[in-house]
Amino acid sequence: MFIFLQVLLAVLVISAFYAAYVYHAYNCVRPDERPCQDCPTPVTVNGHNLYYREIGADKGQPPVILVHGGPGHSSLSFKNSFDFLAADRRVIYYDQRGSGNSQVKPRPADYTIEHLVDELEALRHDVVRTEKIILVGHSFGSALVQRYALKYPQRVAKMVIVGGIRINNGMTQRFIWKW
Repeated sequence: MFIFLQVLLAVLVISAFYAAYVYHAYNCVRPDERPCQDCPTPVTVNGHNLYYREIGADKGQPPVILVHGGPGHSSLSFKNSFDFLAADRRVIYYDQRGSGNSQVKPRPADYTIEHLVDELEALRHDVVRTEKIILVGHSFGSALVQRYALKYPQRVAKMVIVGGIRINNGMTQRFIWKW
């Protein structure tokens, strides 16, 4: 019985230390006070608060904008997969409106493909501030980069489609996200 109590006491002490660690790690330091070189940054684009993370330096090469799948996924689906490109260009991971850390609004009409394409153009113009971009679209993001390239061909230096889906005109009119 004495050994059982010693083991129980040891488990309780270890649990208390673990609980204190978890509390300190997650509650004592507010997210805006955590030092981070490439943490996601909020920006307002077309009335939505979007989060993006930019790495690399401008070395005269068109930046890469990564467009995640979904709808509703986040830029974490790329999880640093394209960081190696930052050696000679800027790489922008961003969460589309209503996805990841970006703002969700209750109106389904805010989530059409055309709105998302216009959001990507506003991100290029207002945040990335460059004439041409390289787009990498995954899954649903591939539909967005294809629509973007059709609407703004002069802005696309290159385009990469990963696990792409086919787009059509009816998709634009019919597809509205519903939460």
